[in-house]
Amino acid sequence: MIDPVAFDRDVRLIVAECIRERGAVPSLSEVASRLGAADADVAAALGRLGAARALILRPGTSEILSFNPFAAGPTEFLVRAAGRD
Repeated sequence: MIDPVAFDRDVRLIVAECIRERGAVPSLSEVASRLGAADADVAAALGRLGAARALILRPGTSEILSFNPFAAGPTEFLVRAAGRD
């Protein structure tokens, strides 16, 4: 049985790590692969994180639209860190 609190934390850390590494939010499948977890478990975690407003999912999907302060696509706002936009 998966501890949802610990698993959700691990999902958030992987998402942040992917953003830090390449400046883009990861797909559900990438998060699952990095965790060695089932897509369904990651989708459930993303749903819980979305309900908790830790991130925003694309409507009707389990794919990340925004992970504060990062967005999966262009917006009017620019984030600059470590020499990258």
